[in-house]
Amino acid sequence: MGVLGHLTSICCSARYIFGERCAPRPSSCAAEMPNRYVAARLGQGALQKVTTSRRLALMLLLAGVWGCQGSPSVEASPSVEVADSAGVRVVTIAGSSPSDTLRPRQLWTHGETPPEYLFQRIVSGVLRDDGSVIIADAGSDEVVRIDPDGGDFGILARTGQGPREVRGPRKVVTGGPGDVWIEDFSGRKLLRVDGDSITTVLSGGDNPPASDRLMPIGLDSAGRIMMTTGGYMPGWEEEWLMGALVVFDPDESAVDTVGAFQFAERVGDPPVFPFSGYGVVSVTPNLFVTGRTDIPEIVWRSSNGAISQIARWMAEPRYADDRDWAEFEESMRQNIEQMNPGRSAAEYDAMAERSLAGWALDKTQPVRLFDDIVGARDGSVWIAPFTALRSVATAKEWIVMSAGGEWLGVVEFRTSTQVLDITEELILGIQVDELDVQTLVVLENPF
Repeated sequence: MGVLGHLTSICCSARYIFGERCAPRPSSCAAEMPNRYVAARLGQGALQKVTTSRRLALMLLLAGVWGCQGSPSVEASPSVEVADSAGVRVVTIAGSSPSDTLRPRQLWTHGETPPEYLFQRIVSGVLRDDGSVIIADAGSDEVVRIDPDGGDFGILARTGQGPREVRGPRKVVTGGPGDVWIEDFSGRKLLRVDGDSITTVLSGGDNPPASDRLMPIGLDSAGRIMMTTGGYMPGWEEEWLMGALVVFDPDESAVDTVGAFQFAERVGDPPVFPFSGYGVVSVTPNLFVTGRTDIPEIVWRSSNGAISQIARWMAEPRYADDRDWAEFEESMRQNIEQMNPGRSAAEYDAMAERSLAGWALDKTQPVRLFDDIVGARDGSVWIAPFTALRSVATAKEWIVMSAGGEWLGVVEFRTSTQVLDITEELILGIQVDELDVQTLVVLENPF
C-alpha cells in the first residue's frame, strides 16, 4: 500500500471489491495532496516536506535482517552502522530525509477517450514482462489486456457465470516465473493467464483459499501464490485481528500459513476516529512486506515466513485538526456521489450526513503515519504518505525505501496517483481527472 474497512462483513467485502483494504470502521459504505501531508504519512515531526532542499531532516532508525531466499544484499553507506544481534543483521541509518526528488517520464496513457477502453473502477493491475498490462475493472466486471505501447486493448475475461468469465474481479497478480493469476471474488475462482488466454480455472475444492477469505497479492519464484486475509467478520475480542500470510500451491491445491501480522484494530461503537492505523501488506520478490500505518516500522518475511528485514524510523506524532476533518468530509461526499450517480443534491446531502454520523474528529489523537505500501519487483517499497481523503491510497509524492532498508528518494508525479505495480523499468498507476474519469498511466521507473 501500502496497499486502503467497515464494521460489517458486507461493507468489508464491498470495499475489497472496489480495491480498498478493509479496516475496522463504522458501517457507512459510502486532488492533489497538500504539501503538508507529503510527510505526515511518515510522521509530522519526521518529515514535513520531502524535497531536494532538505528543509527538514528526518532521523531514521532502520534494522535490516538478511536471511532467507529473496533477501537482497546491500553495502552500508558511511551513514549506516552495521551490527549483528543474535544472528540478525542490524542496519541503523543516522541520515537525513531523502535528498532527491525524482519526476518519472510518462510513456503512455490509456482510457481517456474512445476507441480506448473506458475504465469504470480499476481495482488491480500488473505489468507483464513484455510491457503489456492486465487490469481488473470491478465496475465493468471485466479483465482487460492493454498492449505494451498503450494503443490497443483486448478483453481477457468478460462478465458472466461461465468458467472463463468473471463476476467480481478483485486482484491480478504476477511475479516469480512470470505467471499471471486473476482472482474472481464473487465467482470464487482463480484463473491463470497464458498469453492472451485463460488456460487454468480453479474453483470449488481446487480453490481452498476462497473458503478462508484469502486474497492473492503476488507469486514467489516457485510459482506459489502469496496470499493474505481478504475479509473478516466483526466482533472479535482481541485488541487486534491478526491477518494471515499464506502461500498456495495451485498445482497441489495446498495451503500453508507461514505467518501473521496485525491487520485490523478492534474499535468501539461509532462515532469513531477516521484517521487511525491499520495493517497493510504487499510483496517484493519472494518476500511478504507488512506494516501498521500508525507505527514507523516495516517488516520483510520470506515466503516461508522467516523474517528477513525490519526497517524502523523515528516519527513525531501529528494530531488531527479541522483541516483534516474538512478534507475528510469533502472526500466522503465525493465518494457517495461516485457510488450513487443520478441522485439529487438533497439526497446526496442526506446520505453524507448519515455516513458522517459514524465518524468524529478527536484532536487529541494522532493521525496515522502513512496510508499504504506497494512492493516493487526490484525489492524497493513505495510508501503512500497520509492524507485525510476517504479513498484508496493515492498521492502526488511517494516515498521510496530501497530493498536494503535505506531511503531512495521521493517520486513526484504530475498529479495524484494510485500506484498499482512497479518493475525495474516501469511504473503502472491510475490518475483521475476532474470528472472522476480513471486513466491508466505507465511511466519510467526513475531508480
